Formats: sequence, C-alpha cells, structure tokens
Amino acid sequence: LGLDIGVNSVGWALVEALVSEKAGKVLKFRCLVDAGVRVFPEGADRGGQGAEQSPNVKRREARASRRLHQRKSQRLSRLKILLQKYGLAPSNEEDWRRFLLRDPYSLRARGLDERLDLEEIGRALYHIAQRRGFKSNRRTHRGDKETGTVLKEISQLQKEIEDAGARTLGEYLYRLKSSGVGRVRGRYTHRDMYIEEFDTLWQKQSAYHGERLNEFIKKEIFDAIFYQRPLRIQKHLVGMCEYEKDRKRSPRATWYAQRFRMLQDINNLSIVNTATGEIQERLTNEQRLKLIELLGRSKEVTFDRIRKYLGLPESCVFNYEKDGKKSKLKGNTTEWHLRKVFKDRYDELPVEVRDEVVRALIFIDDEEVLRRHARDRWSLDEDATERLLKVQLESGYVHLSEKALKKIIPHLEAGYRYMEAVSKAGYRRRDERDVEDVRLLRPKDIPQLNNPLVRAALYQMRKVVNAIVCTYGRPDEIRVEMVRELKLPIKRRQEIVRQYKENERINEEARKRLIEEFGIPKPSRDDIIKYRLWEECRHQCPYTGRPIPKEALFTEDWDVEHILPLSRSLDDSYNNKTLCWAEENRKRKHNRTPFEAYGHDEARWAEIVRRIKCLPKAKRNRFYMKDIPDDFIARRLNDTAYIARETRAILEKVAGKGRVKISKGGVTAILRRLWGLETILGSKDKKNREDHRHHAIDAIVTALTTDSIIKKISERSVSQRGLRGVKIEAPWEGFREDVKKKVMEMVVSHRVRRKISGALHEETNYGILGTTDEKGQSLYAVRKAIEAITKKDLDYIADEKIKELILQHLTKHGVDLARDDEKSRQWKIAMDPSNPPYLPNRNGPPVPVKRVRLHKPSSAMIHLGYRAVESGSNHHIVIFEYTEGRKKGRWDGEVVTMFEAARRAVSGEPVVKRDLGEGRKFIMSLSTNEMVWIKDGEFAGFWRVQKMDVRKNIIFRPHYLGGKLKDTDRPPLILRRTPSSLQEMKVVKVCIDPIGRIVRAGD
Repeated sequence: LGLDIGVNSVGWALVEALVSEKAGKVLKFRCLVDAGVRVFPEGADRGGQGAEQSPNVKRREARASRRLHQRKSQRLSRLKILLQKYGLAPSNEEDWRRFLLRDPYSLRARGLDERLDLEEIGRALYHIAQRRGFKSNRRTHRGDKETGTVLKEISQLQKEIEDAGARTLGEYLYRLKSSGVGRVRGRYTHRDMYIEEFDTLWQKQSAYHGERLNEFIKKEIFDAIFYQRPLRIQKHLVGMCEYEKDRKRSPRATWYAQRFRMLQDINNLSIVNTATGEIQERLTNEQRLKLIELLGRSKEVTFDRIRKYLGLPESCVFNYEKDGKKSKLKGNTTEWHLRKVFKDRYDELPVEVRDEVVRALIFIDDEEVLRRHARDRWSLDEDATERLLKVQLESGYVHLSEKALKKIIPHLEAGYRYMEAVSKAGYRRRDERDVEDVRLLRPKDIPQLNNPLVRAALYQMRKVVNAIVCTYGRPDEIRVEMVRELKLPIKRRQEIVRQYKENERINEEARKRLIEEFGIPKPSRDDIIKYRLWEECRHQCPYTGRPIPKEALFTEDWDVEHILPLSRSLDDSYNNKTLCWAEENRKRKHNRTPFEAYGHDEARWAEIVRRIKCLPKAKRNRFYMKDIPDDFIARRLNDTAYIARETRAILEKVAGKGRVKISKGGVTAILRRLWGLETILGSKDKKNREDHRHHAIDAIVTALTTDSIIKKISERSVSQRGLRGVKIEAPWEGFREDVKKKVMEMVVSHRVRRKISGALHEETNYGILGTTDEKGQSLYAVRKAIEAITKKDLDYIADEKIKELILQHLTKHGVDLARDDEKSRQWKIAMDPSNPPYLPNRNGPPVPVKRVRLHKPSSAMIHLGYRAVESGSNHHIVIFEYTEGRKKGRWDGEVVTMFEAARRAVSGEPVVKRDLGEGRKFIMSLSTNEMVWIKDGEFAGFWRVQKMDVRKNIIFRPHYLGGKLKDTDRPPLILRRTPSSLQEMKVVKVCIDPIGRIVRAGD
C-alpha cells in the first residue's frame, strides 16, 4: 500500500509484488491492483491570505469578546445597583442619563481637595469602574511582547504623573483635559493607579460624609469595581504520560524535567577530533560528571567553555556543534533561577520546599498570593520576593510524567542514553512493544495532537486505510511519502554551519554596541533585531525617508514592522522585518504590503524603491511583491512531513512492526518524471496540481519505491554529476498505460460536511428602514468606509449631495465609470483614505468624507430584533417535483440557509425536510461536495456540488478538479444549472465512499 498524505488529501495505491520469502525483499512488481484519492477540507482556515489558524479561532475570539463585554456590563450593572442603594446615584432613569453627562475628570480631581455631594462621588467611582486599568497576569503574560509594550507605556505614564506633581491619575488627566495640550483617552493605565485613586478619594470624602461612606460600603463598592475572576484551570488539556498511562505529563519547568533534558544532552554528546579524525562516541565517566556539575548550576554553557572546562584541545568538535544544531547546552534553568532568589540558602532547602516553590511559580498567577507564600512559607525578604516574582520558568510539558522521570533519571545519571535508560527503568520501548493484532484502526489509535492540520489528515487516513483493509485485506507493507530533503552534499552542510556561526557573530557584535554605546545593560533579542535593522536601512525609514536618530531608536516612535503583514503571511523571519515610523505604520502601511499601500502613487513608490537599494535582496523582493506569495506551500510540506512521522506509529498497528516505510518526496518526484507519469493528466512537463488525481499517481510511485531505488538516487544526488543520465526501468511492461487507465477511470472521493457549524449569518449589522425601493424590495441602512465603496454601492448612497460629491471626486481622478471599477488603479487612488473627498462647510474648513451611508435593497435579510443581517452561507438545496397544477411534472428547488438549518435543528425539526406538503414530491437534497452522475450527453460523468445561491443556481465542477473557482471558468470546467435543467439532464445523486466506490444515494 502506498500513501501520499497531505493536509487536505490522501492518495492511495495498492500494487502486487513477488517477494523473496527468505530475504523479504521485492523481487519484482506484477500489477496495479487499485488506486484512488480522498479529498477533505483542511483542518485549518487560511483566511483567504495564506495564514493558518484553527477553524474555531474566529468563533473563540468572538465568544471571548462577547464574554468580556458581558462581564463588563454585569460589573457596571452591579455597581449601579450598589450606588443607587447607598444614595450615590439617582434611581430614576432620566436622572441617571443626566448623571452620566457630568464631567467625571473634574469630579475625580476636585474630590481630592473639596467636599463632593454623594451623587458626584458616585459619578467619579462609576467612571473609575468603566476604565479599571490593566492588570498583569504573571503566567499568561509571561514573555508576551504586547504586554511588554503595555507595561513600558504604563511606566512612562507613571513618570509623567510624578513629574507633573499630580497625586492621582484622575488629577493628571483632568489637568491635561483642561489645558488642551494632551490626549486624555487612548492611554495604557495600570489597575494599581485606580486602586490608589479609589482609596485616596474615599478617604477624603468619608471625612465629610461619615457613616454614609463607612468601611462596609467601601468594601462592597471596591469589590464591585475591582474584582477579577481567576483564570480557569486547564489541567484537563495536559496529555498523558507515554509510559505511565494513568499519569499526566510533567511541566517542563520542574526540577526533574530540567535534569532529564540536561542529562539527555550530555549523554548524547560525542567528540570528533578534526586534526586526527578520531571519534569519541561518548564522554568518559569523569567528563560526564564534571559536565553534570557545571550545567546543574548554569543557565547555559557554550561549547567553547565546555572545551576549556574539560581540558579538550581546540581541534575537538562536539556532534551538536558539527551539525549546526546548537552553539551551547542549556543547564538546569529552574535551579539556576532559584539559586539567584535564595542565594546561599538554596542548598539547605529540603527537596519538598524547592518543589513547592517551582509549582507555585508554574501555577499561581496572582502576585499577591505569591508574595504571601514567599513571606510566610519560604521566609524571603522583600528583595528576594521581588526577584522571585520576576522569575520566568520554561513553559510547556515534557512527554513523561514525574513518576516516569524519577524512574528514568537514575539510569541517565549512570550514563545510559534515553532508550537504554527506558529499558533499565522497566518500561517497554516503542520498538519492543508487541503490535496488537488490530485489523482496523480505531478512533482512539489517532493521537490527540494540537495541530489541527495533522489531526484532520490522520482521521481521514484512518477512514481510507480501514476501507482498503475491509475490501482487499491487510497489506504486507505500507509506504508513506514523507516530504524531506535528500541527503545534502558536504559543501552545503558546511555552508549552513558557516551561516549559523556568522549570524551568531553579528548578534554578539550588536549586543556589545548596545551595551557600550546605547547604555542598555542587558539587550534583549528584540533590542538586537531593532539595532540591526537600524544599521541595515542606514538610519532612515524606508517608507517615509525620515532619519532615525540614535537617541530615538528605542522609543515608541519607531516600530519594527513586517514588510509582508504577519497576519497574512505568517512570515516572522528577519528577512520580513524593517523599521517604520510608528505613525506611518498605524495610519497608512498597517496591514498592507508596501505595494498595496504605496504602489498607486508613482512618485512616492519611486522614492521607496530608491531607499531600499541598501537592503538585502530577500527584503527588496518582499517590497516588490504585489500580493502575498503562496508561501503556505512551504508550510504544507512541513506539515506533511509531520503527518508522515505520526503515521508510521499508527499504521504499524495494521501492517505490523517494521512493515511501514517512509519514502522521500524528492525521490517520488524523480521517479514520476523518469517513468513518464508527469504528462498523464495533460501537463507537458510538470504534474497538474489542480487535478486531485495527481495524489493517486504519487501514491502509486510511493508504493513502487524500493530501498534500492532510494539508495541509488541518494548516492547520485550528492555526486558531481547529479541525476543526469540516471535510468530506472519501469516496474513492468505497459506500466504507464496501466497507470493512465486506472487514473482516468477513478472517481475522487470528497468528504461531505452536513454539520451545522460556523457563522450562521454575515457579521455586518444593517438598520431596518421599513421602506422599499421601486421594485418592492426592502431597504436596509449600513455605513461603509470610503475605501471599501464599490461601483455597485454608488447607486445606494442615501444622501444625493454626498453621492454627487463622490462621483465628481472619481471623475477628477480619472475614473471612467463606464469602464473602471474598484479594482482599477485610478479607483484605488481616488478612494485612498488619505485622499478623501471634502464636503464644503460654511462655518469652517471643509469636512473630509470618510464614511458613507448606504440604503441597500434586499429580499433575503434575516431580522434579529432591531437589526438585520445577510444570510451568509447555505446548508443545502432541496430538489422537488410538482405533482399538481400548471407546473406538474417539473422540478424546482428551495435553498436552506445555514441560519434556517440551525433554527430547524434547535426546534427539533428535520434539517432536510422530505415532507414538503401537498403538490410537491421530494427528489433529492444537495449539499456542498455531494456528487451527482450524468449518464449521457456532452457532460456525462461525475460532478461535485461546489456551491449554491439564493437564486437556486447550483454550481458543479468535475469530481477531479481542484483549485479556486474563477469567474472565467466555462464548461467543461464548470456547470451552472437550475433544478429544472437538472431534470432535463437526468441527474442522479450518488455517494462515493472513502476509496472511490460508487453507490446510488438513498434520497
């Protein structure tokens, strides 16, 4: 069995072979038994721009936003009730609205010096509750770049408050507002600022109002304003230990996990003497013990230091160093941190106390609780407590439980390598475990992986393999294609190591300059990157040409900016970064490529091109890109390699131990070309990736790839001649013809999702106007940004003056409305938000038109109380036949939206209604990816439902065709049909199982 597994497809092929009974080697291949392709949606959304995320991310983010809004509303509602209860706010709703109109900044400032009435105090407190400020969470915000920026701005604000001589945040903001020189809103503030102001304000006003503001009332109101629920514990998400099946995995920061990792690294070390060529496979016992002692007290140690410490000559190179994988070894970082906190006391601490401290740092997120523990349990003074709070332990979990670690570590300490230590500890290693005689794969055989792409692919692979086993029996051998580079020549390996060391040298030089010239005692990785980018762009912003002064480099005025937006490209590499003036980044560049932001302005674009000549070629190329490149293809390859590794362990349950082999993608491509299979699907010299059947061709080649073929190609790939002149005979006579016949007759299987999930309607809310247009369609109001206006929207602009103004603006910028639309260059220049049309103003300067009100007609809106939304996606279409009346005998259809399907499911009705009432007979229902068969005529064959619209148009594509739907597609690449035309074509609905077998559908 050959498997070609990708992130949205599984190609498979069965070939029959004659095998030597003694050696177990393939003597020759006889024939192709069967082949097919299973296609399914990826386990991740790419957002139309190549960025990957779980399908649940958008839903989760929206739910989190709703919860945040709901909790804030509940908090303010509770506070409102308390304020009214204690006479600090009016009970009447009309008076409440007037209460909210009072200036809270003035009250917060005056309340520090003079008597306020009770309602004025209540308004000041309500305003504090509306803001509350940022509260850092030491676990979730640990090492978070955004949190670091927030805290930095908060620190700057605190300094400004102190410099201004203001006693509280409220007093400082009131002074800014009164003077008109500074911005009041849009600042990062800390929770402690508000708590301090609350206490100060309450203390002052309680002196005037006595028992009306007693301690009991203070506590109630304080809790209502500042209470914050603790984080939910997520222990249920932690996986189980590989060897102790009933135990959870250990956090990576525990002493045992740290020592486990450190000992593994030490025991895996080998030494190569480059002068003599002598290889020392393992460290001596003395070397090992010395290194354990050194790493046990260090955060990390470079190989140069290890060489000196062990007394090795310069010519000795460690294996990690030689392979370019590491330049240093990490020590027991947890112990290193704790020694800095406890100093000389650390060695006297019992093991139980050390463990308690570590677990507290891992699991306690409340700083006050941690302070209390530090003082009461561990007898730490104030300085030591502050050092403890700053400790950032390693995050994540190892694959073993603490129980397993305690059993394995003594054997690692004795010098055994990991798999040897596992055996010594009494566990059965993976390669020693008995393979269960499992005929079919069960759902529990698929590991619970966090990667959604891999998880989806493995579940579909299980369906395919089970169907093959049920039909043809258990395969003797399984080969899986794994995308992996062929063996690299020695020169290329050396070049990679040189590049790695050169990058380290540059970073070290930058670190020294930041310390010596910029006065930064401990430069962070971000500081080094920012400095390198500053030198690279020659101290000038590539976008604006503004000089970047040395003293302003590390201020908030200058951003490290992604050339191709990170949210769209997922490219966080150094080659995708440059510096940008922060104001320009926020207002103009933002989430666009350089060409999208500036390409329409020829003069400015020419200046940018001139300025970026000093940048490396890789960066210049990113500036020139007109849109986001398909770099997710590279990520697909990486994910596919990950899938293949996980697959081996799973498939051994079917084929048996040692009977699952991994093929290299590079070998598959070479054999496909040598055997002439590239041209089977119509492409001249490369495989047609828009035809799903190319996955089956790859699977056929994978099944036929023997170890001897891999060896031959690998040896030739590293030789001077390369692969020129290599000839590998076809597996049997007539091989290409057999493959072509099988590929052309196969039917691609598509996974059908009838599940009601995802968005039930579009996100945009429309106002219900209650009026209609001349065609009788209801009108709905919506506001749209000027840059988002389309040509069609021009007819819907509500204000005739604004409409005329925009038409004049478009004409002024060379837009020909008879020819140009929103995709044209002239339109983009005219509708650029930095160049809006201006509305004349008799009382002052002209007003820029940034947003436009539209009155859009629609007959398919969903009314949700006071608002309306567009229906969004459709769940299915029901095809029925009229059984009486004028239309008797004719087919028609009814489209069911996702919203309507969800309503039916919630109310207990059938989602697909087969009882359509008198005069209508149910024929079939069609959902996306379901298949129909056309027996005769020009379009005979199997067609897949691509999508349907509210006008009952159904779009079909050939079962084998992939790629995006294009407006230019015409038959036979696409069929657009209505229910009545399906009747004329005698369409039959069919079901295709995971391995391509065809059965007539039940409906």
